[in-house]
Amino acid sequence: MKVVVERESFLAAFQMAAAVAPNRSPRAILENVKLEVADTGSLLMATDMEVGIRATVTGIEVSSP
Repeated sequence: MKVVVERESFLAAFQMAAAVAPNRSPRAILENVKLEVADTGSLLMATDMEVGIRATVTGIEVSSP
């Protein structure tokens, strides 16, 4: 996958999602932030199993999926 992002908008959305994901967790999957990119838009997702967030990110271009 080749992705081009606008740094400022991506950083703001990522920091917001990363605040929800715990630094240390008994389940390693919860320590990550998921980026989902499609033709219709892109999402950053994170959860700590009590609170979850889905942030829409603008300014992402995908040249090869």
